[in-house]
Amino acid sequence: YGDCCCDIMPKSKRSKIVPLTQTKKKGHNRKTAIIDDIKDCFKKYVYLYVLRPQNMRNNQLQDLRNQLRTSSRIFMGKNKVMQLALGKDDQSELFPKLSEVSKHITGHCGLLFTNEKREIIDRFFEQFGGDNFPRSGFVATDTLILRQGPLEGFTASLEPYMRNLGLPTILKKGIIELQGDYTICKPGDVLTPEQAKLVKLFGLKMASFKITLSCFWSDGQFEEFVKPEKAETEEKQGEEEDKEMQLDTKVGVEVNSTVKQQQQQPQKQTSTTEQEGENEEVEIEQTGHTEQVQTNVPDKGEDKSEETQPKQKKKEKENKKQKINYIYRRDCLT
Repeated sequence: YGDCCCDIMPKSKRSKIVPLTQTKKKGHNRKTAIIDDIKDCFKKYVYLYVLRPQNMRNNQLQDLRNQLRTSSRIFMGKNKVMQLALGKDDQSELFPKLSEVSKHITGHCGLLFTNEKREIIDRFFEQFGGDNFPRSGFVATDTLILRQGPLEGFTASLEPYMRNLGLPTILKKGIIELQGDYTICKPGDVLTPEQAKLVKLFGLKMASFKITLSCFWSDGQFEEFVKPEKAETEEKQGEEEDKEMQLDTKVGVEVNSTVKQQQQQPQKQTSTTEQEGENEEVEIEQTGHTEQVQTNVPDKGEDKSEETQPKQKKKEKENKKQKINYIYRRDCLT
């Protein structure tokens, strides 16, 4: 191993997936650019809000950006990147009480930098909203039942797509027909991805799109409108843990009481020692000889548990058979 090149490994000949796309990954430079943009916004804008959209789609977000483009800027990125820009602790925060704002950056949320007054922003988001198509995981509020027969308003090319989503459809003379009645959803059902696509396909808007304001910051002043999602989940988990602790204490008290009762009761003594048995005469009809064989038979007056008796009887029978076979072989040889 002295001079050989053992550190150089041969190239792998395994098949590798080579992407042919020319898109580049958003690496560290992209993240640092977002952090710098957020820090620069504190010089241009006065007020900062944390937004929480519900049932929002991309076209509605684009409309929001267009309406507030002149006086504000919206950031919808990764939560950890936005938290790093604001500061997670008192030591790393840019300005006082910005670490409180970073606690609200959880789940699906965004940042809104604006120069508009608070009254105007509150009024704008109260009016901004509307109906929208639900997504997977949404709890249905209406019933959607399809009746048997032709489905009007759909082209023939959609028939395989409907069949893949679970609808019992057939294409007849260029018209999509439903073979039987089919219920897509009922109130209280949690929608699956297939159900959500069918609801959108048939144009039923169950969900309501709206944006809520979580907190407000301006020049070191912080105000909380809604508790962060982590705080709410921690409170629920704490309540559940308290209930579990109470149940554990109740179970522990019951177990201790049963153990004490068992200790007070007299324990049954089972004799495991084997005593000398009586001599039994065993007759072998084939040879005509009689032999006296000593077997261990328990006394009748002996108190034994129900579990040990059948085991001892089996052992006695096996011992008798072995000794009888031994005597029979001995006599045959003689």
